[in-house]
Amino acid sequence: MSTDTGNARTEVTVATAADYLRARGIIRGAATATPLAGGISNIVVSVDAVEGAFVVKQALPVLRVAQRWEFDPARIFTERRCMQVLGEILPAGSVPLVVDHDDASFAFTMTSAPSGGVTWKSELLGGVVRLAVAATAGELLGSLQFATAGSDMLAAEFADTMPLEQGRIEPYHLTSAAVHPQAGVALERDVRRLRTDRRVLVLGDYSPKNMLVYPDGEVVLLDFEVAHWGDPAFDPAFLITHLILKAVHRPVDADDYLQARRAFWDAYLISGGLAAESDVAHEVTALLLARVDGKSPVDYLDHDASQFVRRESLRLLADGAPSLADIDEITTRRQEQNS
Repeated sequence: MSTDTGNARTEVTVATAADYLRARGIIRGAATATPLAGGISNIVVSVDAVEGAFVVKQALPVLRVAQRWEFDPARIFTERRCMQVLGEILPAGSVPLVVDHDDASFAFTMTSAPSGGVTWKSELLGGVVRLAVAATAGELLGSLQFATAGSDMLAAEFADTMPLEQGRIEPYHLTSAAVHPQAGVALERDVRRLRTDRRVLVLGDYSPKNMLVYPDGEVVLLDFEVAHWGDPAFDPAFLITHLILKAVHRPVDADDYLQARRAFWDAYLISGGLAAESDVAHEVTALLLARVDGKSPVDYLDHDASQFVRRESLRLLADGAPSLADIDEITTRRQEQNS
């Protein structure tokens, strides 16, 4: 397929997606386009045609959140390259395949994931907690870090810190620090580590919403626009943060989410994960605060739950040296609060 870098940007919509793929030479005949949830940062359209099922993704320059969040759409170049690397490293089928990229439009086309999957987020929010899925998520991440650590080629390819700075540090850590100056020193310590501990390929959004899970336990990974060469603690911390937030949201199922947290962490370590537990725990604490007071708060916590997360994360940031056991105790206190 072709790659354009000098033409005007083409806006992809549900109405234009099929024609766009025809113009790119990917399909020829009739097709049906369906909008997909692109989160806050992309236009994502599924197109079904005789040639197959495809997904077109186009990066937005300003994200769809309450506070203004600008994010260079050139991040999509990094995302596309990250998918190609993952396709070489991870088991077949773990990520969709890139079939075309249109750099002038900040867009690319990929194969559609197999039917029958749901986001792991939807399962977790429904109280369905499969430890095998958590373990697979840990295995994939540990294997990724083991395979990429020490690669001079990948370090050079993913050296641009723009995705980290614009996609995470500014909207998460620095925004939280502006809201809570008393936590500034602790948050700055995390920022310093993220900027200086650069050892592995980091996906940057290793979240249940970006994992399609299937009845047989298969996991397909999606969304890599925050990919960068960086700190091995970030991705496991990001995933654990979401499991803890689900436990706060559904305290009746908190023990199940904690079992998933441990299954994920154990599988991550066994598979070659390189992060130190202390670094992960510090990052989880910072991310918990960011997911209530950063630019992209989670969409399922009510006011009481948000207040609880805010209070607990500020307490741990003030203590200065949390462990994963300390993080787990957050859910115990939430259970006690709701008993």
